[in-house]
This record gives sequence, C-alpha cells and structure tokens, in this order.
Amino acid sequence: MSVLPDSTKAADKLHRVVFCESFDHRVLRAAHTLNQHKLAHIVLLGRRDELERAAVGCRASLQGMDVVDYESDRMRNSISSTLAELGVSDTTDPADPVVAG
Repeated sequence: MSVLPDSTKAADKLHRVVFCESFDHRVLRAAHTLNQHKLAHIVLLGRRDELERAAVGCRASLQGMDVVDYESDRMRNSISSTLAELGVSDTTDPADPVVAG
C-alpha cells in the first residue's frame, strides 16, 4: 500500500514546488518522487550539469523537472530588470554572508 495520494490530478492543476537546496541527495530524491508520481511541478535551483551529476549519485532523474540557474548572466539580467521596474536597488554587499555564500 502506498502512502502517496492518488495522482489522477490534471497536470495543469499541479502546485509548483521550488527546491533551493537542490544538491542535497534527500531533496533530489524527494523531488524525483514528487515528479514521478505527478504530485507537483518541480523546479530545482542550480546549474544543470552539477544537478545531473548529483542526481546520478542518488539514482534520481531530472526528466520532467525545470532547472533554473540563478547564477547565469541571463538570469542575473532578468532579476536586475525586475528589481529596477520595482524601484529596488540590485546592489549587494559582497561581505554579506548570505550573498558571499
């Protein structure tokens, strides 16, 4: 008996789940399970090549999931444009531990 709910929901009614700690094997396995059973639309944050290597290591597949590389130049430009439209400064402090990583 499966503890997962019935996955007969229409794909367009699925909730979007974004995982920011995508390299953690537990997160990848959870994302894989949700995607496999069509319980949510999965978005992983990170570089695709690194995520694919991590997924192989924990026997998960990224097929059917979206991967957003938030560090790419295109994404940075998009974020900067959106912040400018909102009137928010996009300058960051490199000494900030959240920014510096």
